Amino acid sequence: MHTAITDRTALVTASTEGIGFATARLLAEEGARVWVHGRGGVRLGQAVAALRRAVPSAEVDGVAADLAADGGVRVLTAAVPAVDILVNGYADTRPKPFATVTDAEWTTTLRNNVAVTATLTRHYFEHMLASGWGRIVFIASDLALRPLPVMVPYAAGKMAQLTLMRALAEEAAGTAVTVNAVLPGFTRTERTEGFLRPLAARHGMSFEAFMDAYFNDPAFPWRDEVGFGASLVRRLLEPEEVASLIAFLCSARASGMTGASLRCDGGTTPTAL
Repeated sequence: MHTAITDRTALVTASTEGIGFATARLLAEEGARVWVHGRGGVRLGQAVAALRRAVPSAEVDGVAADLAADGGVRVLTAAVPAVDILVNGYADTRPKPFATVTDAEWTTTLRNNVAVTATLTRHYFEHMLASGWGRIVFIASDLALRPLPVMVPYAAGKMAQLTLMRALAEEAAGTAVTVNAVLPGFTRTERTEGFLRPLAARHGMSFEAFMDAYFNDPAFPWRDEVGFGASLVRRLLEPEEVASLIAFLCSARASGMTGASLRCDGGTTPTAL
């Protein structure tokens, strides 16, 4: 892609799998020093090892911090004090019918998706402004624009991230620090498959047949269980497809783009703008 980010340092939160991992890999391939983040344990080590095998020339390290825990942000920023590129991939989804969401669950979901992300971003944003260059990308969601009844707190948190993104872009006006957001749609990640495969099994279908029917059969009977999304590509997106857009926004070539919410949703949001 020739993103001109060689020797830049990048932190991708929640990057042991899915879109975060694919983004970390692309940034490593482009020459950035990459910090892979996870809660710790075997999965973090496996992700770092996988990236080092995939990109032998890259400098890749892992950092463990439970961002949902009190003090988690301090643990992360102490281990990685400053970066040139921050990709906010950490999220708290908690799918649950709106009527059954408790006050405590609302508080926790909004805290994790908004307050935690804002605190982490503020730390690195200040360093970027001081250094004179930086890239911040929020991995939001198309659900910020078309919330599902079973993920209302998550969708509200992602919309709040778009507000935060735009405010930071305004604050960075006239500098070489850009702030943007990517809104992925239904993507083939471990988390998505963990939600969809049990649905398919419950209805006596293979995962592949279930998803083909979901995207292509207008009479698909379990659409309410999955969530409505009239995908124009009629398939799950691949993490690498979303990561390519994120990596571009992290690049020197995207210097004219800031304050933007960019959809990578397969056409599920039914508007031209």
